[in-house]
Amino acid sequence: NYPIKNWFHISLLSNYIFANAGAVVMLFGTLFFLASHFLWFSESSILWATGIFIILAFSSATYSMAFARMNYQIMGWMWLPSILFFIENDQLILSSFALVGAAFAGITPIILITPFVLILSYFKLDLLIACSLIPSYIVILSQVFGFLSFKDFIKTLKDIASLIGARSNNVRYKRKGRKLNWTLFYFLSIYLLSLFLISYSAGEFLVLPALAILTFVINQVFIRIADIQSVIIVVISIFVFEAIQLNPNILSAISVFIVCNPVISVLGINRSSNSKGLLDQITYKPFDHSHLEQKLEEFLINVPENNKVYFAFNDPGDSYDQLFDGYRSLHELPLLVAAKKNIHMLPDWWAVGETNYKGAPQCWGRSLDEVSANCSYWDTIYSVVYIDDESELGSDWLSMFQVLATFDWNEVDSQLLNDVLHSKSKARLKWLLLKKI
Repeated sequence: NYPIKNWFHISLLSNYIFANAGAVVMLFGTLFFLASHFLWFSESSILWATGIFIILAFSSATYSMAFARMNYQIMGWMWLPSILFFIENDQLILSSFALVGAAFAGITPIILITPFVLILSYFKLDLLIACSLIPSYIVILSQVFGFLSFKDFIKTLKDIASLIGARSNNVRYKRKGRKLNWTLFYFLSIYLLSLFLISYSAGEFLVLPALAILTFVINQVFIRIADIQSVIIVVISIFVFEAIQLNPNILSAISVFIVCNPVISVLGINRSSNSKGLLDQITYKPFDHSHLEQKLEEFLINVPENNKVYFAFNDPGDSYDQLFDGYRSLHELPLLVAAKKNIHMLPDWWAVGETNYKGAPQCWGRSLDEVSANCSYWDTIYSVVYIDDESELGSDWLSMFQVLATFDWNEVDSQLLNDVLHSKSKARLKWLLLKKI
């Protein structure tokens, strides 16, 4: 009975559309994002604008957004090029409408766009540019306080701050992975090189691209405001925005090319289970997951409605990055199937949010004693454990639990799933549905 209204930062409209047409949304949103750059054809050299557009359209980042890494947030980010164009050309009413469109899609785009709008307002000495943000914030506030009291809003804000790493006091799951790593160094190197090239070609240090890079660093190191693909799209948009306004020159084109084309390994779209190098790209195609859903319905058929199922994962300790043992993608579908059958499967992300404080009830553990204790604590006789596909439960387990069903991921067509749901770096999974004797 977790009150979903507490997660006001997630747009119900965007999630509803994405849940029913995810692949279409990603592709359409990316195409809308690209098409928005045609607005510059009336303000810039057509040949130059076309060249920048081609670099962007056929880049690794755009491919990633359209087919692999982006999510419902694309419905907000697709407005960003239009927003920047309208502000730069003093069409503030249109920029306000575009900002409102982004606000209906989600809060994150508006939060990340705001600093750039304020900087443009300062540079152009036009307070009305900053004021163009007001309608979008009215939309956001109406979504928040239309469901939450101020007291609930503050509590939820603290919970969200704990989850994204902005708050550490009395927090159970800490984001420890936001530190210096290969991915950060790689992006910083290509972004700073691109900043140097485009600033050199402009004849001055460009503040907006520098601010975009700073936003990327803050998000990746200090406070995770958004997924990495969202901050990547911010950086790309700002660099294209600056480059397309410059006189045609090779350095600006190279700068945009570098920013738009990270190697696919850092974008997470190379073949992880059979890697042939950085350029071994997966061809992502939409696939029908209904057979998977049907198999999971059969897997849970012996669990009656209004029951709970404890899904056993290792205790992540105080590390957010260890939640669900790295199997979050696989865990989403059984959560959906269970919810449709009016079965409460835990832990889920609601449980993570509710237990994100020191001394919270335990909802983790894969050992026999831990599974048995959690079943007792959460008042259920059903649990799911995962094992290696070549392993079997020991006699000590079978003395306490009856195996009701098995779901073997080896039976899933890896070509259909593009090898993205699991890899050889992890044991091939088999799920067992157990009933306590």
